[in-house]
Amino acid sequence: MDGGRNLTFGKKYGYKRDWKAAQRYGIERVFFFLLKIVICLFIKWS
Repeated sequence: MDGGRNLTFGKKYGYKRDWKAAQRYGIERVFFFLLKIVICLFIKWS
């Protein structure tokens, strides 16, 4: 993934769509991170 190109794309076509995609990506990352922690704790305590 190319960050610089994304920035120019955002400038050309409006930040809103770009920001929405980034927000969704961030939520997914946090979700998977929490999921990993839960699985690790589950394995640890079971």
